[in-house]
Amino acid sequence: MSRRLRRPGKPRREPPERVRPADRAMGRAARLKAGRARSGAPEPPASPRSFRIPLAAVPVGLAVLLPLLHGIGMARSPAFVVPIIDAQEYVRTALRMLEPNHVQTEPFYHSPMYPWFLRAVFGAFGLSLGPVRLVQAFLNGLIGLLVYHLGRRSFGCPSALVAAFLWACWGPAVFYAGEILNVTLLLFLQALTVYLAMAAWCSPSVWRWGLAGLAAGTAAITRPDILPFAGMLTGACLLRAVVPRWSQNLRSGRSVAAAAALCAGVAVPLLLVGAVNHRATGRFLVLPVNSGLNFYIGNNPDARMTIGIRPGAPWDELNARPVRDGVPQDPHDPANNAYFYRRAFEFIRRRPVAWLGVVWYKVRTLVGGYELPETFDVYVNRRFSPVLAALAWRIGMFAFPWGVFLPVAVVTVWCNRRCVMSASGLLLLFAGSMLVPLLGFWNSSRYRMPLVIPIVVFAGAGLVELGRQWREDRRRFVRPAAAVFAGVVVCALPYRHFSTTHDFLAEIHAFAGMAALDEGRIKQGIALLDRALQLEPGSMDVRANRAWAAERAGDLADAITRYEALLREHPGAAKVRNNLAFTYSKAGRDDLALEQYREAVRLDPAYPDARYNLGNALMRNRRFSEAVEQYRAALRLRPAHAESWFNLGSSLEQLGDTDGALAAYGEYLRIKRDNPDAYNRVAILSIKRGDLDRGIEYFRRALAVKPDYAEIRENLRIAEQLRRSRPAAPPGDFEEGSGHASPHP
Repeated sequence: MSRRLRRPGKPRREPPERVRPADRAMGRAARLKAGRARSGAPEPPASPRSFRIPLAAVPVGLAVLLPLLHGIGMARSPAFVVPIIDAQEYVRTALRMLEPNHVQTEPFYHSPMYPWFLRAVFGAFGLSLGPVRLVQAFLNGLIGLLVYHLGRRSFGCPSALVAAFLWACWGPAVFYAGEILNVTLLLFLQALTVYLAMAAWCSPSVWRWGLAGLAAGTAAITRPDILPFAGMLTGACLLRAVVPRWSQNLRSGRSVAAAAALCAGVAVPLLLVGAVNHRATGRFLVLPVNSGLNFYIGNNPDARMTIGIRPGAPWDELNARPVRDGVPQDPHDPANNAYFYRRAFEFIRRRPVAWLGVVWYKVRTLVGGYELPETFDVYVNRRFSPVLAALAWRIGMFAFPWGVFLPVAVVTVWCNRRCVMSASGLLLLFAGSMLVPLLGFWNSSRYRMPLVIPIVVFAGAGLVELGRQWREDRRRFVRPAAAVFAGVVVCALPYRHFSTTHDFLAEIHAFAGMAALDEGRIKQGIALLDRALQLEPGSMDVRANRAWAAERAGDLADAITRYEALLREHPGAAKVRNNLAFTYSKAGRDDLALEQYREAVRLDPAYPDARYNLGNALMRNRRFSEAVEQYRAALRLRPAHAESWFNLGSSLEQLGDTDGALAAYGEYLRIKRDNPDAYNRVAILSIKRGDLDRGIEYFRRALAVKPDYAEIRENLRIAEQLRRSRPAAPPGDFEEGSGHASPHP
């Protein structure tokens, strides 16, 4: 590896073939045959035609097969059929998009490309996760094919084959191909972007650069971390006109056109997302609104605890910080996003030394071989999948494959730093651009997966060169092998992170149990939560969820007993008191429910669910003035909570405040446009105020949402009859419709 790698280069040109004037109309094969006939040379023996499978098909097929075999083992995991955490959110978003009357009312919290992908697969193959995993397995194979072509352009066929095999057997890639996460789709789009950029660089044309930009833009709406690469690539296009080494095959004046085509291609998907967000909310947002939170997670004084933060109490506490500082809690509100950016930059500005320590910690998590979990833990799932157990493992902090092949790739780059070609240079540019989000925000196993693409390409070339040196000159083999060994040691250096001792098996069972309860599978949910309690009996979150499962099953006495036992150990747990109050209310013990709700509000005045539920309890007891006070307090904390607006309108209507009720219902309909009861209430109140035309308009809007709503159709008939006969209607002539006091346990 100390000797430079051989460039693939162009084959030596043969001298031009002399063609007789009479033979110019013939093809080359016909001319050769005619020449042999004139010279009397014998014809070569005819060889039978045979079908040859390209060698690249073997690793590509393996990249498809291994995720499928891995999926067979993962069928034993409780989270295989029931998606949890981010996977559950992606599936719910896709299912909402499939609803016939779906109307988007919020900006995208996650990047929308993967929910759109799920929607397309669900629409084509039905509401099953199996086809999603099958499509992702084929995408994994396509990534292997792209890796092969990237390696072939950079280092030649042998290195490309090794790189493709490395990708096919990369354990985390096999794992994520079987999960309902955006990783495989993202990696395919990123690899496609690099491949198209490489093709456009070697054979410049505007349409090639436009395709590369379109692929980059599509990757950006899957996850925006490719945007630094798009920016750097645009700069390289502009510099190409003034750097002689880069200006090969480039006609004068085309570098600006190439950069413009690249930027236009990137902009198209982003503008599409911005237009969808603007139509839904009136705000032109091209990036997801959770970016501020992610930036704060990796740039705050407690970053060692927030990097890889787990759902549950720590996550809830982090999300509640804006409310405690007077900022609305709604995660879709840009003010919430700006709050986290502001807090992170305050930390960077006021404590630069501490921030540099955080950056160094992120460097260690990036270089370390340990696959730091963010949504799912790779290592705990080895117990379900023999394929994953063979392809991804660790001993202490020494971990395979990252901790082995990253040093090989780095040593390869260093040894060939003076003969970097344009193809491998673009791979290095891609890898360098990925460091911006990985160190600027934070990194984990899932987020650092894009670096695997250049790692396997360079590692493949390094392994081929090491093998050649071992065969030809073992003295030259020693130095690069020693450098690789030193890199393996560096990657295995330990660092502290809470995930190394976290019980992920209990967490999987707990979240799968909660997801099963959400889907109405009560017995399965209780069984999974009981298993989680066996694995982690001291977890307050699991115990609270088990009590909630008892309440869902109708065993209110058991739920109350579990909540009360938990409160004896944790009397300051406002969430547990809120849930206990909800259970008391279902049991008909309203006095105890009101007492627990008030105590929950006292313990945590910035807890919007407790205030909302207290308002519901007060409204059920016809204490409308107090209910209005609690709803308004809840809305100050969470302005986009539609149900709080509806119930506030109902309470104000009971108090005779028609104008206030109409304003509250209007806010509700601005957020949630698919509830016919809200349109019905606005229509009735408008008619009571004498505005018959507006009432008829809102009755018709309600029927547009639910055409078979008999009560509203009757109300519309009465209103139209009144418009023909008299200007106002007695209040009792109309059906009031149903209320909307939905609880939040």
